[in-house]
Parts: sequence; C-alpha cells; structure tokens
Amino acid sequence: MRTPLIDANVYAALILQEHRGHLTAQQWLARQSQVVTCPLVELAVLRLLMRPIAAGGCGLVAARARAVVLRFKQVAPVRMAAEDVDVAGESMPWRHVLGHNQVNDAYLIALAQAHHLRVCTFDRGFLSLFTGSSSELIELLAYDAV
Repeated sequence: MRTPLIDANVYAALILQEHRGHLTAQQWLARQSQVVTCPLVELAVLRLLMRPIAAGGCGLVAARARAVVLRFKQVAPVRMAAEDVDVAGESMPWRHVLGHNQVNDAYLIALAQAHHLRVCTFDRGFLSLFTGSSSELIELLAYDAV
C-alpha cells in the first residue's frame, strides 16, 4: 500500500484540536506507520496558523506557528517528500484542473504519483483530478460526527 501524503487540511486537523476533523485525523494517524508531507503543504499550514483569527486563522506570530509545526514533526511519524515534480510538465493532471483552487491539489496528485504515495485528504474535490485508480491514489477522510 502507498504511504499517505497528507494535504494541508489533514495536517491542520492533526495539529488543531478545534478543527472539525481533529478526532478523525488523530485516529487515522494512530494507524499509520509513516506519513509524508512536503514544503507546499507545510507552507499552507503555516499560513493558516498565522492568518488573523477574524479571517478564520489562529493568529499566531511566525515563530509560534513554526514551533507548532516543528513539535508535530517531532512526535508524529512524518517524513518530507522531495519536491521534484515539474509543475509545467506532463506529470501534472492539467486536463482535469477546472480552476485556480485546484492547482495545488493537482500538484499533490502529481507528487503522489511520482513517489508512489497516496494523497490523504478531507477534500472530495481531489476525486476529479486523479488519473489512475482513486482507491490507490486518494484516501478520503470524513469529518468528525457532530
């Protein structure tokens, strides 16, 4: 089975107790021997942590946001994927990209394909981007029951 590449939403759910997928993400992580992230995902998480509270973020200063990410990487079985996918190349699923909101998702799909990973996400929109079998390339998590 492919090692999971977590997207920014799953990463945020793993580190933020108030995230609506926190419990699901924590239970999922407990079943994994290793997960993969990449700089693109970590930058998105840092942006979320630093975004003002009024805009739906956590309002952390840069040093504190970095500390949260570093702490997670110390306690979770996380490794960093090499970002070696040519974003203008043939490995990107451009023909399935419908708008600007799918560009980073398409990149994660290409990265997963290049490194024999599967994207783990809460975002059902990923299903429109896959070019192979969705069951091996994408793992969809469901948000916590309310």
